[in-house]
Amino acid sequence: MPSILARSIVESLGCDEESAEAAAASLPAATHDTTVAELDGDAQLTVIGVVSARASSAQAAEAETEASIRARPARGIFSYGTLRADFDREGRGDRWGVIRAIRAEFGAECKWRYARAGGFALYQDKQLDYPFCCQMPAAAAAATAATAATVDASSGSMDEGKGVLGTLLTWPGNDSAFASALQRCNAIEGFRPGAGKGLYQRAVVRVVLLQQREEGKEDGVEGAAAGGEVMEEEVMEAYMYYQDGKSPEELAAAKAFQGGDWLAGRRG
Repeated sequence: MPSILARSIVESLGCDEESAEAAAASLPAATHDTTVAELDGDAQLTVIGVVSARASSAQAAEAETEASIRARPARGIFSYGTLRADFDREGRGDRWGVIRAIRAEFGAECKWRYARAGGFALYQDKQLDYPFCCQMPAAAAAATAATAATVDASSGSMDEGKGVLGTLLTWPGNDSAFASALQRCNAIEGFRPGAGKGLYQRAVVRVVLLQQREEGKEDGVEGAAAGGEVMEEEVMEAYMYYQDGKSPEELAAAKAFQGGDWLAGRRG
């Protein structure tokens, strides 16, 4: 008989019972009589990681290959939540260790910049400890297929400093490192090209890179993320994970980040 936690994982993440039980087993037995919503943030991320990893492993034969990634022009990953390069206050990178893992495997350093994506709105389920983005109506209408569409996130709300703020992750000159990073992110987000609807969808978006204007400061939370004066420098295509199918009621019940900066709102 599945535990209360395992049943809650199935309902929350839409995974199979075996994966849910494995995720529950990765946590202390004392949590097994609770629901996902009652877990703390780190435990929730552990559950998501176990479920995503199992899904990735089970579907390895149909996974997105390095060759298919290299055949497409996008060479960046736009991250706005736990995959942000500035997630860790001590400078260790994203919550999942993608940047550290790629450095260890390929000897490649991640070159990241602050960036904004227009056409999306940023939310967080009040019972969970990670955010999600939804396409705004105009952008959603423009996207014809989540895995192939290019959403123009460089227009519209950029002039007013709106949209979603995050970090653009790149590994210049090392396509193998980038492909491996994207595959890792696919697993973390539970995304599998061509597999139908999962927790997150993925699109290629055009994001605006931000550069701190204030003398003596480079790109950083002090300027780009905290509302300091920035200039729009260039536009780049990047992969971005988002959720769709949210009802107006679900969005109304979620916490909205009007400034588009999840970390600032989370730490504030």
